[in-house]
Amino acid sequence: MTSFKLYLFFSFLFFFLQPSKGYEICRTRCGPVPIRFPFQIISSLPENRCGYPGFTVLCENETQNILTFPSGEFRIESIDYLWQLISISDPSNCTAKRLLQGFDYLNTPFQPLYARNFTFLNCTSDPLIFLSTGVSPIPCLSSESYSVVALPNDRYNVSNILSCSEIATFLYPSLRADDSSDSW
Repeated sequence: MTSFKLYLFFSFLFFFLQPSKGYEICRTRCGPVPIRFPFQIISSLPENRCGYPGFTVLCENETQNILTFPSGEFRIESIDYLWQLISISDPSNCTAKRLLQGFDYLNTPFQPLYARNFTFLNCTSDPLIFLSTGVSPIPCLSSESYSVVALPNDRYNVSNILSCSEIATFLYPSLRADDSSDSW
């Protein structure tokens, strides 16, 4: 199962800010993603001075890097320091559900590079619906009696899909302007 990932751009000027040059040694590893400035890993209080405020990463079970947003905690999948991009997903492997609950990146140093409107639909389990739209049900939100899909608003007229009812519309932060995100 592929995980749905949110791509956010962290706007930050590396030129003007440098990590603390004190005597403390900054931790750079927790799980598979290396953590470097402006991020800092916090494993115990008080906070160290290895990163910049708002870029605090929690180390969970020594296997996952967790970034906290106003709408909750998300697992860091990757960080591209050169392009200043971060990919995050839900630690419970159902990012689509988290989007339905509301994703908030306000008051953080993160902004979406691109954003696109998607609509969640609750559909009957008729396979012809999915053949006509070319999308797959979101496994963590679907069951045997119904399927949940998310369709980009600019590509589909959701009111024409008769056997589906609209759940919600949301703004999806993505890596590309044309991201149809078929890997929910």
